[in-house]
Amino acid sequence: GDVAGHGLEATRQMGAIRSMLRTLSASLDGEPRAVIGRARELFRPVCGDDVPFTTVLICRVGITDGLTKVVSAGHPPPVLGTRDGRPRLVTIDPVPPLGVPCDLDAAPIELTLHAGEWLALFTDGVFERRDLPLDLAITSAMSAIAGAPTAHEVLAAGESASALNPDDRAVIIVERLPVGRTAARPARTPTS
Repeated sequence: GDVAGHGLEATRQMGAIRSMLRTLSASLDGEPRAVIGRARELFRPVCGDDVPFTTVLICRVGITDGLTKVVSAGHPPPVLGTRDGRPRLVTIDPVPPLGVPCDLDAAPIELTLHAGEWLALFTDGVFERRDLPLDLAITSAMSAIAGAPTAHEVLAAGESASALNPDDRAVIIVERLPVGRTAARPARTPTS
């Protein structure tokens, strides 16, 4: 998720929203559609009127079969990395962000994450730039990670991409490993 605003107050609000989403996820069996629906109802009671909106992307990945459900409330779509090294944006119809009145139900999309594939979830700070419109900035970021077949290589490639606010970037990458391969834990950096 990504709360509107910057600074200490935005950080505090994101902590409250993160706690709410984790609690809802645990109580609703991690079902993305149900979590977004309930979070929409609880947003104002939890956050008050200080936060205009928060974008959220929720994914549920099946550990054994790779079946993945994705729901977006105004958040940028995830990137799917396939074994051929050609990442693509996942096509998804988002509902408005949390905090924006909406009667729409968040319909999840489903995809299967196969062995050797990865899914990257990120905040808009990863591709936000002053010198390019949003669609071209996303295209530029996608070019930076093209040919990076593993999650570790995606993080390394992403480090070279410029962002407007280096402290406003967050990336989560889920990689489904081939049988017999164990994950190497990449070092955390200030921008990942």
